Amino acid sequence: MIKSVKSKRIWAFFIDYLLVSLFLTMVYQIRILNPNYEKYNETYEKYTELISDLDSNEYLSFIESKDYKLINYDLSKYSISLVCINLIVYILYFGGFQFWNKGQTIGKKIMKIKLVSKKDNLKLWQCLLRTVILYSILFEVIKVIVITFVSVNKFYFINNILSVASSFLFYTIVLCILFRKDGRGLHDILCDTDVVLI
Repeated sequence: MIKSVKSKRIWAFFIDYLLVSLFLTMVYQIRILNPNYEKYNETYEKYTELISDLDSNEYLSFIESKDYKLINYDLSKYSISLVCINLIVYILYFGGFQFWNKGQTIGKKIMKIKLVSKKDNLKLWQCLLRTVILYSILFEVIKVIVITFVSVNKFYFINNILSVASSFLFYTIVLCILFRKDGRGLHDILCDTDVVLI
């Protein structure tokens, strides 16, 4: 039974991730939502030109160069509005919609599973906090704040730390789901929730 829930959770995650990604791809096409659209594209073209001529040995030295750090910084800076849209959509879908849809996202509904509270009725704060933990939203918010206020070198250093922390959190969640007997991830443990068959 637990194995069935685990595999259904994985499929539900991929379904939801695909739906949210498709929706965000459409939203990104609305240029008014990204005032730095042209600057982002120009910087991205510059980046692709720089890496297209590199061989594997040169690539390693390039990613440590000042040019790479500056381009990476500019790409992050010019995509702040898109990151904010991402965060809002994730919070609304995985937090709000899941709560108002009685513990189910579209993926969970298709896979016939739902999110429940371990003690009482599912609360909105549980869905929201679970979303913040699962999708590293706090790390993304910190990244947006950092890109707004710090220099290139500090941003690059802090961004690397945030990326490692985010990856560590994600893999901890996945390992918990796969190897704990009850199949609960770290986000479920911290929010006192579980995913069950319906």
